[in-house]
Amino acid sequence: MSVMTLEEISESAFSLGVQLQAGVNIDDAFITLSKIQLKYEDFWLSAKASIQEGRKISVIMGDIWPKNLVGAIVAGEESGNLPDSLDRIVESIELQLKIKEEVGKLRYPFVIMGIGLIISLLLTFVLVPIIIKSTSKNSTVHQDVGFITNVGNFVQGNWIAILITITGIIIALWKWYQTEEAKEQIMTFALGIPIIREALKNLYFGLWAYYMAMMTEAGITTLDALVMTEIILPRDMRESLTVFHDEIASNKSMSAAANLKELDDTDQRKIWWPVYISSAFIVAEQTGDIAAALLRIAPSLVKTGFRNLGNTVKTLHTIALAMAAMLLGVPYIIMYSTIIQSITAAF
Repeated sequence: MSVMTLEEISESAFSLGVQLQAGVNIDDAFITLSKIQLKYEDFWLSAKASIQEGRKISVIMGDIWPKNLVGAIVAGEESGNLPDSLDRIVESIELQLKIKEEVGKLRYPFVIMGIGLIISLLLTFVLVPIIIKSTSKNSTVHQDVGFITNVGNFVQGNWIAILITITGIIIALWKWYQTEEAKEQIMTFALGIPIIREALKNLYFGLWAYYMAMMTEAGITTLDALVMTEIILPRDMRESLTVFHDEIASNKSMSAAANLKELDDTDQRKIWWPVYISSAFIVAEQTGDIAAALLRIAPSLVKTGFRNLGNTVKTLHTIALAMAAMLLGVPYIIMYSTIIQSITAAF
């Protein structure tokens, strides 16, 4: 059985939480879910049988939910607050989906530039040579644009093979884009752009703070929660949590491990952590309440991240439109300059 998508997890967690809060027993709740999520009908019916055999909900959900969310279910079972844990899961996933949607908008400016480049190449090497041939008989003009004419002739003579090749490349790129490795590489590229990096740092650490708070609030230890929630962050950021985890595990105080001022510039925490994360852990050591400290700073991080990302997308969109316009102008400049040369040569 494959792991559910975030949308499917949110749907099932919401339905299960609502039913449990209303007093519906878990057997009937699973039967209802089998009717709501037909794709997982067999799973939910087998889950009902597993419950009757004495298996825990957390063990059952481990087959289709990621480890960090199963951890929240475990904590909910042990604390007796499973409906509350399910509600927090739904809230966290909805935020994660919103972040995913906003981050996805970063691709639009690059798509615009790509389309502009493709159209520019088509106009330059297909339309322009045709117009040159039909408007000019002067050999000097043809020599000036000989490369374009030659490429245009090649494209016109081999357009079927070129079309098949381009289609194959597009299909291969799309399949690659669907892989997790591709998404990580694209994220690494985005994090290398300063105006994008700051927005993504705030967004993802804000989201992580919600998940971390959910885990610790449900009774999971800090060390275990750090391990279980690192998957929320892009790969490049995860090492910062690993270093923090290892130092705490070696009995270093939380405030010392989180104090960015005392760290080298090459330390992953200093590179990736927003200052709010550092402050939250320092405060948490004083108050003994990590969840409360993280929940205080998470909304600010997310709000700032959304605002910065929105401004970044607008800026990149404007740049993309300008570059696309410039690219589209190139073939027309070549075409009209050739026509003018033809007219001048005729006189």
